[in-house]
Amino acid sequence: LVVAGTESSTGLNFILSRRTATASPLTVTYFVSGSATAGVDYEALSGSATIPANQTSVYVPVTLINDLLPEGVESIVMTALSNPGTYGVQV
Repeated sequence: LVVAGTESSTGLNFILSRRTATASPLTVTYFVSGSATAGVDYEALSGSATIPANQTSVYVPVTLINDLLPEGVESIVMTALSNPGTYGVQV
């Protein structure tokens, strides 16, 4: 998953979703990569998010840090990690 924004943006959101709502919450583990640097260009993310019970998605907010330095295009890439027996990843 990739989202677009600029340093003047207040924030961005990744969305993690599942096909159907279930009575149980689902915690999804993810890895963040890209050319932007956590703690410098955006506030570091936790590496997991929970889709609540009876819901099909959850937003993962990304708070951007405006360092006022001229920079080229940078990216933040989220990769959801499979958890065999619990969930798989399909893009």
